[in-house]
Amino acid sequence: MITYLLFAVLQITFIVCFVRCLKRKKVYSLIFAAAFLLACCLLGAILHVMINGYSYELRIDKSKLETFYIDLETVQQYEDWFCPEEQYAPVVGERELRMSKKLWLTEEPNRWINVTLDCYTNAHAAERGFAAIAKSPGMFRSHTTKKLNEDYEYCYTSTDREVGDIILLFRPDPEYRSKVAIRYKSVVFEFTEYSSQRKSRIDEAIDQLLTDYEQYKLDNDLS
Repeated sequence: MITYLLFAVLQITFIVCFVRCLKRKKVYSLIFAAAFLLACCLLGAILHVMINGYSYELRIDKSKLETFYIDLETVQQYEDWFCPEEQYAPVVGERELRMSKKLWLTEEPNRWINVTLDCYTNAHAAERGFAAIAKSPGMFRSHTTKKLNEDYEYCYTSTDREVGDIILLFRPDPEYRSKVAIRYKSVVFEFTEYSSQRKSRIDEAIDQLLTDYEQYKLDNDLS
């Protein structure tokens, strides 16, 4: 905030000086104005990146975000299928259970993705929970939300590069961050990824969860 305020004061000071100089030497004033405006644009872009980080379009198979249907009848079934590493008491009255775990992938780089599963009492409660997630700072700076129907919606961020990685341009292991949230009926999933490459592997995590889901249905004779 202070940085933007100082930037605004600098621009106002320039306008005052420019108007005064324009009355004396118009040609030099116009050259000076063009150079100053170019410098302001460059400084503004640098400040934006330093404060907000740098965002890239999420490099992922987005069709996977529209086919992630996990449909079980009880919270206990979700718990048995998901096999969480951690479980949390309800944060709000409408949430029955929150579970999370690291989903390990088979190859480097970025071998794990954190997955959080929220079970709500009904679809309307889950919809409100999903909306809160989409608006939260945890979704980073830029995100896109799509609603396919009343039961299914998803949200994904851009891939953000940490500010420190931008300043240290020659850092050997830059860190990129991506996040996806998916709601199906009364259940909301969050996928959070920290990676050394721009391409996200969240779609691979979705495939792995779907494979586990199909196997769980076979093992428990669920049609």
